[in-house]
Amino acid sequence: KNKKWRRFKVVITNTDKRILTKVQRDYGGELTLNNNHLKGWTKCWMLRMCKKDGEKFLSDIEPHLIIKKQKAKEFLRLCNK
Repeated sequence: KNKKWRRFKVVITNTDKRILTKVQRDYGGELTLNNNHLKGWTKCWMLRMCKKDGEKFLSDIEPHLIIKKQKAKEFLRLCNK
């Protein structure tokens, strides 16, 4: 049988490393410097969370989201399948 595996992850980017460090401390994940910035642009940090960590994070912040609310709901719905 050919099984298809879904790999869920949550990725957050920000130019202020302190914000992502706090989120990482509270929820987990891997914090790295995103080297895709152009010369002269501000450095951008990226926090990647696995399904379990991302699910907890999005569950906690979903009521406060406006722009990304539907994406968060969809992620949480798919996690519970």
